[in-house]
Amino acid sequence: MKNKILLITSYLFLSIMQIQAADHVRDRFLVIHTFSHNFEWTKNIQQGIQEVLDKEYPNALINTEYMDIKTLDITDFDMTFKEYLKRKYGHTNITGIIICDDPGLQSFIKYKDEIFPDIPVVACGINRLTDEYKLSSIDSFIFERADIIGSYRGLLQLNPQLNSIHVVYNSLNVTYEIFTSYRDSQTFVGDRLNVNYYDNYFDSDLQLKFSTLGKNEVIYLIPSSGKDRIDSFHFCYLERELSLNSNVPIIVGWDYQVGNGVLGGSVIDSIQMGRQSMKTLLHLTRGEKPKRFIYKYDGMYKHLYDYQVMKRFGIEEKQLPEGSQLINRPPSYFESHPMFVSIVSFSFFVLIIVFISYYRQLKKQKIIVSQKQKILTLREGYLDSQVEMIETLGELIEKRSHETSSHVKRVAYLAALLAEKSGISEKEAKILELASPMHDIGKIAVPDHILQKKGALTKEEFEIIKNHTVQGFEILNNSNHRLFEVARTIAYSHHENWDGTGYPLGLKGEEIPIEARITRVVDVFDALLSKRPYKKAWHFDDVMVYMKKERGSLFDPTLLDLFVANISEIIETYWGLEDPEYYEALVLQRKVKNINPVIDLI
Repeated sequence: MKNKILLITSYLFLSIMQIQAADHVRDRFLVIHTFSHNFEWTKNIQQGIQEVLDKEYPNALINTEYMDIKTLDITDFDMTFKEYLKRKYGHTNITGIIICDDPGLQSFIKYKDEIFPDIPVVACGINRLTDEYKLSSIDSFIFERADIIGSYRGLLQLNPQLNSIHVVYNSLNVTYEIFTSYRDSQTFVGDRLNVNYYDNYFDSDLQLKFSTLGKNEVIYLIPSSGKDRIDSFHFCYLERELSLNSNVPIIVGWDYQVGNGVLGGSVIDSIQMGRQSMKTLLHLTRGEKPKRFIYKYDGMYKHLYDYQVMKRFGIEEKQLPEGSQLINRPPSYFESHPMFVSIVSFSFFVLIIVFISYYRQLKKQKIIVSQKQKILTLREGYLDSQVEMIETLGELIEKRSHETSSHVKRVAYLAALLAEKSGISEKEAKILELASPMHDIGKIAVPDHILQKKGALTKEEFEIIKNHTVQGFEILNNSNHRLFEVARTIAYSHHENWDGTGYPLGLKGEEIPIEARITRVVDVFDALLSKRPYKKAWHFDDVMVYMKKERGSLFDPTLLDLFVANISEIIETYWGLEDPEYYEALVLQRKVKNINPVIDLI
């Protein structure tokens, strides 16, 4: 015990000496928080205060004290904290003080004039205006008033059929002013909504009721600590508990409540409150006279919503009020794979440089005899470069899984061949040929240890592999050109089965796009004939037995019959693609045959 007293005394002595040693600094500000430093509300207010001070007075010092009053007996704490402040700051030049939240302010008022006479003080996060506050020497009060009207308007925008709001509060630990502000909002609501009030957070019957509410009802939760139920103070305890039992969204009015299972709403921006508090204090230190009672200020509210809760209740972003902010939103594929984006962007940049250089060279040498011919030639070169880039990216994916680059070429040409046999136009067959090499582009998101695994995949690993269809769709979902439309269709659906047992959507029969059904047939055919890390190459006869067996299960029966009927030409093309000279001749033949459709693809 003596050691603890000695340690506290030593710390206090060193703190006082440190402050006095820095008294040559012109401006020193003191911030006193009611709650602990790890409470989101407190952290945000402190951040806003610091932002303004760093901008306006970068050389000023700021001292911050955390009363953590909710875990203490306030009666015993008042005198202790008063003595602490008096010893630490009683002989220090303080420029201004900010005191945050009601419980701390009620304690601070008792000894403010004794320890800090004539020092400007701003109180923020205040819920109620009492006679004690009016008679005190506090210069400005910044109130926290929930934006009830803004929240109700947001609710009606999310659900125009909304008919009931259940307002939940606890009169034991919520101020009268907060509750009455909700009752006053009925002027706006009128007869449009049925508003019910419940003064008991922990009524088991009430929580059971919330689990059976209708889809056109919501809960509005007024903040409370949960201290009435447990010994220690837990912020957002009730938000988390009620969200587990409620089958409808929970709306709130304070930003720190969001992220604890509730949907959100028009909430008080605690960072902006910190900024407003520091701005008001600086006005006072300059001899200006801001309003003493500040109920509203610029940026006081913001629409804040939890993305994961939105998904739970089927709410889309376009339904939210304009300017809404989201938390817990997963990063997009491009945000989580910046290296891939950089590589693709750099590739297109190089392509543009090559294009410009090629154009200038042609112009310089006067090769093009007319403007029309010049444009056609350049567009062909541009398309060829894009096709090569598509094939290169497809080959890159195949090489990651230890497959040969010939796989994407064979799938491309066999898919086009089968498409033509099925009656698809030459132009659409050509588009299919260009798009099909990208069918496994989503595998770039699959870890190497899974993609290159030689043994059987675990259930978890197979689920990761299956997700490459979704990843492929997202990668290719940034262009409306026909080529990319077909490419993402194939990437997304080429593992769907005719009988509905495939993935990712379990499409069945002709629900599966024709491009994906064609690619499914030739991709499986080529894969079975090829050696993979996890299997040997199959014999041709075994492949045909298997594919005929899966007619009507994995494969479109009509397409498979067409495939079998033309197997001689397919095999000739398949083996010919292994010969570089044959491949070049085939490319030339198809390019000449489809020259006009090619030009119109992009």
